[in-house]
Amino acid sequence: MISTGLGDIPSSADHPYRIGELIGGRYLILDILGGEGKSSMGVVYICHDNQHDLVLALKTLQRRFLLSKRIVDSFKKEALAWIHLEKHPNIVRAYWVREVDDLMFIACEFIEPDWAGKNTLTAYLKSPFSLSRVLSWAVQFCHGMEYAASRGISPHRDVKPDNIMITTDGCVKIADFGLVGLWDKTDGPEEIGALLQKNRRELTFLSTHNNRIVAGSPPWMAPEQFYGISEMRSDIYGFGIVLFQLVNGGELPFRPAGGDNWAKAHKNYPLPPVPPEGGPLADLLHRCLEKRRDRRFGSFAELRVELEKVFRKEITKKTGQEPPSPPLAEEMREGELINKGMSLANLGLIEEGIRKYREGLRMNPRNPAAHYNLGNALAQKGRLREAADEYRKAIALTPDFAEAHFNLARALYAAGESDAAISGYCEAIRIKPSFAAAYANLGVAYHKKGETARALKAYSQAVRVNPGDAEAHHRLGVALFMADRLDEAIGAFREAVRINPQHAEALNNLGAALFRKGLNDEAVGFYGKAIMSRPNFADAYYNIGIAFAKKDLPTEAVRAFKEFIKCADRKDGRIEKAMEHVGALMKKAASS
Repeated sequence: MISTGLGDIPSSADHPYRIGELIGGRYLILDILGGEGKSSMGVVYICHDNQHDLVLALKTLQRRFLLSKRIVDSFKKEALAWIHLEKHPNIVRAYWVREVDDLMFIACEFIEPDWAGKNTLTAYLKSPFSLSRVLSWAVQFCHGMEYAASRGISPHRDVKPDNIMITTDGCVKIADFGLVGLWDKTDGPEEIGALLQKNRRELTFLSTHNNRIVAGSPPWMAPEQFYGISEMRSDIYGFGIVLFQLVNGGELPFRPAGGDNWAKAHKNYPLPPVPPEGGPLADLLHRCLEKRRDRRFGSFAELRVELEKVFRKEITKKTGQEPPSPPLAEEMREGELINKGMSLANLGLIEEGIRKYREGLRMNPRNPAAHYNLGNALAQKGRLREAADEYRKAIALTPDFAEAHFNLARALYAAGESDAAISGYCEAIRIKPSFAAAYANLGVAYHKKGETARALKAYSQAVRVNPGDAEAHHRLGVALFMADRLDEAIGAFREAVRINPQHAEALNNLGAALFRKGLNDEAVGFYGKAIMSRPNFADAYYNIGIAFAKKDLPTEAVRAFKEFIKCADRKDGRIEKAMEHVGALMKKAASS
């Protein structure tokens, strides 16, 4: 029995990216920051968006963390928190969250470096600063942290110079809101197990203490953070370290000595004398860096008030310059509402996403991207007729919108309108001849209609356009198998498995093709691999049961058929046949 599965073709398996490659066929990689051995959990691709002609930072998890569904789900939740911050001049914008090439990315504002290549506070630390500059940046930082707290996003948990960006006009922007908090959403140390890794370069690290996740960057962590406790006062301590560095040539107030670790340094070491240039900040620094958190400032608003007092005493009285004013609230524009709607829908909050799309369309009903994305969200909710209407509106506004033709065809196919879907896929291909997914789904539609020759041609085109698409090779193999072209089918299935060794259906179908060729032992091996890849794979259990029976291994065959009966859909007509096999095999075993 071969698994056909006539649903839509998923996108191809992900692969490591390199500078100069495209993510999602659109985002050209200019630089790569972080990654395994360089940062604890994330990787950032600095990309040029070829469609909108701008530079973005695309952030995602390192692949080792993608093994945990809980961690991936937590990454999505924390990304959503960052998206909810919307627009604030002192916070790095998160534009959207969505899957690209089967990876979840957060697209963030890219902070352009200055003429010397500087765009983080780390790069500025060893430069001499005026007290006016230090206080201005500190007040701006407080504005950003106050706003985040007002939106329910607190604590940050990883306040450090690397996460404080400086724009070319000298404005502070706080980065990585929410991401370091995702570990709190797991079930404890056992959830991340071997993934925990302390970074040799003292960047953000993960550890455990009394069943609590410890996350942060040791030189800037408050004493309580080493025990898995983090709150706003912990962020104030971290910012106190940064403020000390700003008036001390970048040098830290605490460094472990004599075999001590960072936890002991923060817990026990006294604050060294504040340099003369930071004298007006001495009392404030002592309060930020109190060992007991109940003695620190209670909020960034409270800290800001004290910073402003110092500013007016030391700067305003002498020059008339006032401390930075609280920035005005910025309204979301049409395109930003559409991006937020897309992010909400991609994170499973589809109804909220639909509302944002409709808000954007009220501002501009002639936005084809808004109609297209609204159609996608409606399709996710199963509202296929409404989705099709939105795709048609997008097409009416932009007739050569290939993706809208493609998704209209998908909606029509799901509604049972195969002929109309075929027309839609063909139109998407006419507009965009390199549209691999359109060829593949066209093959699915032809296959369902029993037009094997046309399905074969469409699948072959999909493989030609995108040779790295394991699913397209698999579908081609299915069509070749149905046409009784076994050797070619085996070749296609082998290519699918080479590209994606965990492709359960390709493994199972390769076994079925080999079994048809009389290569029973090799078939059993691939059925077994299919079961290892998907332990509840009913088809593979049934197939391996047949193969064991043919090899005259009744015990193994009975076990396989029983697993099939356990895993199969109750409506599967093979259940009765499997029970007959079990009865016959047990009878045969008893008589022998």
